[in-house]
Parts: sequence; structure tokens; C-alpha cells
Amino acid sequence: MKIYKSKISSLVLILVALPMTALMLLMIWQDTWLGFSIVAITSIFLFHLFLTTYYIIDGGQLSIRSGFLVNIKIEISSISKVMKSNSFLSSPATSFDRIEIRYNKFDSVIISPSDKSAFTEALKNLNPSIEVKLE
Repeated sequence: MKIYKSKISSLVLILVALPMTALMLLMIWQDTWLGFSIVAITSIFLFHLFLTTYYIIDGGQLSIRSGFLVNIKIEISSISKVMKSNSFLSSPATSFDRIEIRYNKFDSVIISPSDKSAFTEALKNLNPSIEVKLE
């Protein structure tokens, strides 16, 4: 079993932290403690997702985890392609440096392992027919 952490982009972190911090300061300034509490709990949840997003290759299976919300299991034998992605779609990725994994016939998921080359190499070792396009 090998665990690959998600890359955390400082730009993504800033895009999440800046508005949340501004909202919390606004709520304090307006003495709106219920609003502050809601934004603070939401912020804690989002940062929990940042810290608990990772990918596990175990035997012939890839598990994608992000907090308690995302738990995707993919048979590595069903993966056909791993390629660079510029998509901004919501996904279990904490960076804009992303890859898309295509599996089964029409399924795909976008992730951001911190060491993309080691990650894709581990996948290819288990399924040599995977097409890799990271450039």
C-alpha cells in the first residue's frame, strides 16, 4: 500500500482563505456572531478537506479520499488514460496542478498528487496499458 498526498497550491489556499477571513472579520465588525460561527465552521471544514485529501494505491485498487465526503475506489485495471488537466471543476484536488484519470468506459476523476510522476509510474506498474500524457 502506498499513500500519495494531494499537492496543496498556495493560490487555491489563498482563494479559499481570503474570502473566509474577510467574511469572518465583517461578521465580527457587525457583531453578527451567528454568521461568524457559520463561516468559521465552514472554514474549518474546508481546511479539513485540504489536510485529508490523499490517494492510495493498494493492490489493484486506487482509493481517492477527501475528508469524509469523498471515498472513490477505482480498479486500476479499468484505467485507460492519465493526462494533464486544466479543468477548474470541483474535484478531490487541492491544487491547480491536476491530472485527469479516465476509467471504465465514460468515467473520469480529477486529482492532484504531489508527486505526479511517481504516482503515474505506480499506476503503470500495475496496468502497463495506461496511456500517460502529462505534458
